Amino acid sequence: MNGEPSEPARSRREAFGRKLRSLRQAKGLTQSQLGTLINYSGAFVSYVELGDRPPPFRFATASDTALDAGDTLVSLWWDLEQSSMIKGFFKYASYESKALQIRQYQDRIVPGILQTREYAEAIHNAAANRGSISQRQADERVAFALSRQRLHEKPDAPRCHFVLDESCLRTRIGGNAVTGAQLQRLEHFAENPNLTLQVFPFARGEACSFPWPAIMLTLSDQSTVLYSESKLGALLSKDPDEALRWERDWRHLQNSALSPADSLALIRAIRSSDDFVTV
Repeated sequence: MNGEPSEPARSRREAFGRKLRSLRQAKGLTQSQLGTLINYSGAFVSYVELGDRPPPFRFATASDTALDAGDTLVSLWWDLEQSSMIKGFFKYASYESKALQIRQYQDRIVPGILQTREYAEAIHNAAANRGSISQRQADERVAFALSRQRLHEKPDAPRCHFVLDESCLRTRIGGNAVTGAQLQRLEHFAENPNLTLQVFPFARGEACSFPWPAIMLTLSDQSTVLYSESKLGALLSKDPDEALRWERDWRHLQNSALSPADSLALIRAIRSSDDFVTV
């Protein structure tokens, strides 16, 4: 990641406010009328437009819906509230929202874009309880994870291919009930014709070509965005040579994983048992 200085928080709030005002006026709404539509006061809308108050995530999503703005304000919110996310993630999310294809390998924890609310809450509330993040940040991360799932509902939804390490299925998050509901949700996703879901089994561990979680996005210009993260932050790259190496490793990974049918059968078998690994 480069070391470019970030824009001051006040400036980012003002940019959000200017865009909100522009969208509101284009719809012919007063601040009070918009506030009524999104369940906030007109005074609060005014504060946000002036850059005097940071907008909550719910404010951004509700405003986008009320103003028919797509994800315009949510995209600005990513930049404004990047402290709630892993450093570098908001930039990745801006690419993800426009991707034609998403390919992701994940271990231990089901990817955020596939999580149930309860599963996401268990993960982020635990981080807040141990002091890694604040409760506000935990709440924002849950809301953000759920908002990303709207990608699956778009008319031009991206093609998605997930390869999940078997540990994602067997690691208990939030207890058996929460984990069981998450596995059931994976079954639902596995039946989505626009989504391919494979499981990489423990028995083939030596054949795994990715030693870390990895995401590859294909954009409209056919370029590839590579993304991976750790506690130190995010790795985001569009390097074409590195993309070729990841493409090679991805082909090996999907060829070594269980077929989609066998993957679904394994998910169902695990869900029907109590054989969850305790975190």
